[in-house]
Order: sequence, then C-alpha cells, then structure tokens
Amino acid sequence: MSQADDSRVHRRLTLNSMSNVGRFAFLMAIAFFLTPFIVKTLGDSVYGFWVLLMSFLGYASILEMGVQPAVVKMVGQHRAVGENDRLRELVTAALVFFLSVGALVFVLAVTVLPVIVQRYVDGLQHLEIPRLLYVLIAIDATVMYLNYLFTGILYGCQRYHLRNVFEVVGWVVNVVLIVLFLEGGGLTALMFAK
Repeated sequence: MSQADDSRVHRRLTLNSMSNVGRFAFLMAIAFFLTPFIVKTLGDSVYGFWVLLMSFLGYASILEMGVQPAVVKMVGQHRAVGENDRLRELVTAALVFFLSVGALVFVLAVTVLPVIVQRYVDGLQHLEIPRLLYVLIAIDATVMYLNYLFTGILYGCQRYHLRNVFEVVGWVVNVVLIVLFLEGGGLTALMFAK
C-alpha cells in the first residue's frame, strides 16, 4: 500500500468513526429530551401502548435473518474485484427478499396485530385505535426492511458517514413532525412522524 492509500484509508476510518460517535450522541440527546415530551403529551397508558407497538416492530426485525450483514460483505467483495453484474444480482436478490418480508410483516401488522392488541392488552377500552395506525406501522416495517438494504449497501461501500447523515436528517424531520403534530394527532401523528 502506498502512502497515499494509507492516508485515504486513515481519513475514511476517522470520518466513519467520528460520524458514528456524533450520530450516537445526537440520537441520545434527542431521545433524552423528546421522550418526556412524548410521555407527557400522550399520557402513561397511551405511551405504554406506543411502546408495545414499537416492540412489534422490534420483533419484526428478527425476520431480517442476517441478510443485511451478507449484503455488507458481498457488496464490499464484489466492488473490490469489479464484479458489477454480480453486485447488481446481489442487490436485486436482497431487494426482493426485503420486499417479501416487508409484505409479510405488512399483512401481519394490519390483520393480526389489531386482534392481539384487542385480546391481550387490558385498559385500552377508552382508547379509540384507528385502523390507519396499524397501516402506518405496516408501512414503517416495510421501510425498515428497505433501510436494511440501503444501509447494507452503504456499509459495504464503507460509507458509514453517509448513512449517519441520512439517519440524523431523518431524526431531525421526525422531531419537527412530533413537536408540531403530536398534541393534536396523538398516536397516529406519532406513528406518521416515525
């Protein structure tokens, strides 16, 4: 490796590391200040319900099944040796996989999740839960899977800083939407902002 290559690698590692630390600090600060606002605005029981809904999304992420790390590895590998056709095949296959899993979770969120919530969650009788909320959760899950592909490609290209910029911008938009619309829209506004 030449000195110029070493310098480029060092610069990329420094940029990626600093952007990871900055992203983490930024997201922690947002969570620290935004969570009390959300709890106060929604109330304890509705916020608890929100946490339950977000847990569903967390469990749905299990269906990713390690495809994103494979995308990271294979994107890096195919790019390194210039196998652009194989790279396109990989991205297409991963896209089909994530869209399929997203469609499955979409159907579960719209059909099964409302039944589970009605049956197993006590104390929500006073809460009118619009069907739109479950549709928004389903859309969020689908976007989550597409984000796995997008992130895997950026990581495979060693562009962590770009992923961090996209995530921070997304969170800023999220915070603005929550602050502007949460009081009037409740859970649906919160889910829309998410």
